[in-house]
Amino acid sequence: MNRICIGRAAYALATQLARACSSLICLTNQLMTIDLSGITSKPAFHELVKRELGFPEWYGVSWDAFWDCIVAVVQMPPQLTFINWQEFDQTCPKDMGILRQVMQDYEAYRPTYHMTLA
Repeated sequence: MNRICIGRAAYALATQLARACSSLICLTNQLMTIDLSGITSKPAFHELVKRELGFPEWYGVSWDAFWDCIVAVVQMPPQLTFINWQEFDQTCPKDMGILRQVMQDYEAYRPTYHMTLA
């Protein structure tokens, strides 16, 4: 029984520490810009966001995996801006439409966080 109580206490402390660290990271990284220059395919887009946003190695090339990562896996910056997105829009209009919908859904899910196109 004592091991369970110690385990719970350690878990609670680790959880509080993780939240504090996430808050600190969030305060120092308020804005992030991802440049989509030269991105002309869905796999290239997903590889770029995986690298830039720090998604885990097992991240898959899908919009469902993207959503899962931005809402539950990584600490997102409060403001994320995609620049030079027009080429991606021209070569992958369906995926650009999905990205726009994800951005809209994300802001509804997390009203204090924003994803924009510039």
